[in-house]
Amino acid sequence: MTYETMDEARDQQPICLIPTAFTMSDTETYDLKTITFGPQEDPNENITDSTLSATKYPRCYNHLNKSAVDNILFLFTNTRSTQYAPGESGPILLNMLKQIRDNPLNVDIPYDKKTIYCFDNESFRYLVATVPPNNMQFSDDLTLEYKESWASSVRECDRLLERIVSLQPHKILDTLSLNNAKHNILLLIKPLADIAKHIADNQHQCEIHKRRVREFTGTIEQLREEMYVPSVDIKTVCLDKPKTVCTEGPCCEHVVVNGMSHVNYKSECHSPCYIPYNGGKVK
Repeated sequence: MTYETMDEARDQQPICLIPTAFTMSDTETYDLKTITFGPQEDPNENITDSTLSATKYPRCYNHLNKSAVDNILFLFTNTRSTQYAPGESGPILLNMLKQIRDNPLNVDIPYDKKTIYCFDNESFRYLVATVPPNNMQFSDDLTLEYKESWASSVRECDRLLERIVSLQPHKILDTLSLNNAKHNILLLIKPLADIAKHIADNQHQCEIHKRRVREFTGTIEQLREEMYVPSVDIKTVCLDKPKTVCTEGPCCEHVVVNGMSHVNYKSECHSPCYIPYNGGKVK
């Protein structure tokens, strides 16, 4: 977006916002060289182990509101080998979109020239490899190929920006409302499970008591004393301030009350706690 041509980028030093690291082979000796560029400290980027994904924590937005459909764009990288068009991932993506369209909520996500954008990373890799501190040398033929790759990516980037400018902004509040509803449902799972358990426990106690009454052989007065049916109630206690507890095994203990086992979360990780609910185990 800054340089129209690869020569401009090489002469004025490339701009790299995130760290990059990869290996390239010398075209004459086939010796491998590690290429690094950009800021070398980023907690979300892996530049030390080539066997792992470069991005440690990719973001997945799988609870968007239907109103975001028109703002979904598909960006393909490394497309030089497929003539700057979607490659083998295209059919897989089409199948996923068909499933989304055919299943409730029947969302039809456009997949066409207006929403598909194809880029190539090789020209960037070439550029980074040729500038200091890497200073690799390539033949003129390869340089011409990479220049065309750069020009194609620039054209595609311009087309992408034109498309973005033409789109109506997505109403973020719609998606936030959906996520809030999901969050509230998750919060209800534990109380509902507790209620169901206590109902089952009370039914079990009633069956035990019925059997005891049927088998009772004492007097009426003694029977009256046996008419009490034990039951388990849920009592909620409002905390004066929120707190975070650990749900891992070593941080919990099981307490038996009236023959019923209850979990006591004895380890308070953070009190008071105002961090957002994360849906997982706090350690």
